[in-house]
Amino acid sequence: LFNQDGRTPAANVSGINMAWVVLNNGGQPAALSTSWYSPAGAADDYMITPAITLTSNNYLFFTGPALDPSFTDGYEVRISTSTATVANVLANAALLTVAAENSTLTNRQIDLSSYAGQTVHLAWRNNSNDQFVLAIDDIVVREVVANDAGVSEVNLSSSYVSGSTVTIDGTIENAGSSALTSVDINWSDDGGVTVNTNSLTVNIPAFSSASFSHTVTTTASNPGMFTDVDVWTSNPNGILDSLSSNDTLNTRFFTNNGTTVSKNPLLEEFTTAPCQFCPDGAVVVVSICVVTPFVV
Repeated sequence: LFNQDGRTPAANVSGINMAWVVLNNGGQPAALSTSWYSPAGAADDYMITPAITLTSNNYLFFTGPALDPSFTDGYEVRISTSTATVANVLANAALLTVAAENSTLTNRQIDLSSYAGQTVHLAWRNNSNDQFVLAIDDIVVREVVANDAGVSEVNLSSSYVSGSTVTIDGTIENAGSSALTSVDINWSDDGGVTVNTNSLTVNIPAFSSASFSHTVTTTASNPGMFTDVDVWTSNPNGILDSLSSNDTLNTRFFTNNGTTVSKNPLLEEFTTAPCQFCPDGAVVVVSICVVTPFVV
């Protein structure tokens, strides 16, 4: 981490008091950097990775939302082929320049294949002027093949009434560097030998995704039991998927009889001597019990 600007964060973002800090973004940890300073001025803050030895066909993947749609931080992604210093990451042209990042979760990828076999450091530089907060997360460097598909999501409910129809649908991810024009989507349940297959014609650009709905459904049976479902892709663009580790998603659903019963909610109230406002909890409990007499 290199805080080159040395500026003081505004009071509302005083917790981001280094070049980058790890704080929660939507309940998950992310690397955050601010350009909201007092007095106002431009940021110049670097986050540089440890050494990474690249193989062939490597890509850098990460997500980068700006946290305020009205004040969207921009940044650069840079690379050093020697040591992890600001001078060395500035010695090469930026791999990516984003003037203003989107305020929604945005997937970014950078082709690193021209650095194959080299040991590098990757850097994110917040160079915004008087904006708000930038988040960088989900950083991955991995080898990419041309034809690589997988299932990233299956949209099953957690439970179904016995006898109801269960539709297998979800999201296909194109993890390859080539556009995905055809793919087989398959599923089986409880480790069964029956494999249900749809051969789909699609148009999914590299590193993008699309929804699917399998034409073969199943029926919820065996009340009181879980059904395990495996869903996977095969034959991306009509060839064998050379990277099978990301093909399959496993999920399950529960089958019930559809019988409902009344529920008695449990309400717990707790107080301690130092709590200034806790005594009001007893008043709130009484008011709840008046209108909801079956509360325990």
